[in-house]
Amino acid sequence: MTAGGQAARSGVEPARAAGGPGAAADGTSPAIEVSDLVFAWPGKPPLLRIERFAVARGERVFLRGPSGSGKSTLLGLVGGVLAPASGSVRLLGSEVSTLSAAARDRFRGEHLGFVFQMFNLIPYLGVLQNVMLPALFSAGRATRIGGPAALRAEAVRLLAALGLSDRSMLEREVTQLSIGQQQRVAAARALLGRPEIIVADEPTSSLDHDARENFLRLLMDECRAQGSTLLFVSHDTSLGPLFDRIESLTELNRRAGGPAPA
Repeated sequence: MTAGGQAARSGVEPARAAGGPGAAADGTSPAIEVSDLVFAWPGKPPLLRIERFAVARGERVFLRGPSGSGKSTLLGLVGGVLAPASGSVRLLGSEVSTLSAAARDRFRGEHLGFVFQMFNLIPYLGVLQNVMLPALFSAGRATRIGGPAALRAEAVRLLAALGLSDRSMLEREVTQLSIGQQQRVAAARALLGRPEIIVADEPTSSLDHDARENFLRLLMDECRAQGSTLLFVSHDTSLGPLFDRIESLTELNRRAGGPAPA
């Protein structure tokens, strides 16, 4: 693990406490807390054994690891898409690893925003419709925004904050956009409704270095403005110094007796 903040921080000092990385300075529960976690795919040996991993509320953490190390699997566990064989996953003080699949889906829709590597935009919908989708599935996120007029205004604001201020593209199908533009639409969708946790899975892998750093700074600025926690997963270690803290999934796994790196 590398201590964060050695280079260009984007603004807010991460929470620190005697409980170690991820412990909340004010005594509140972390945004993300994984304890004694074991996960294995059916018929396979354990892929993940993590004794403890925590991210404080408002913290921005870079999780690095080589391909195949289980980064996306860990995000699936954090997001409630997957359930561990044993151990605990707590989000915002709530134990989610023991919830039913339907309850995990509801919790994820209310409290988490995802930015995927392949963006997962709906190809037959326009830019604005894609961004507003979370409010259709989450009453909590819709309520935090307000009525239909406020919803549209917030979607437009997020797009502009992420560098898409050209209103002529709002109704354009996302398949007509560049990769970089699609990436910004996906980030705006994740941020809509001010979810407490943003999870980003290799979202910059298809961009050149300058575009990656520019996008990341915009994403961090908006997370900071909303008070959202950011867990960003990538194998591109050049982005790590922009974060409050860098964690190695290989080291987290090794410390708990997980599989050795390939």
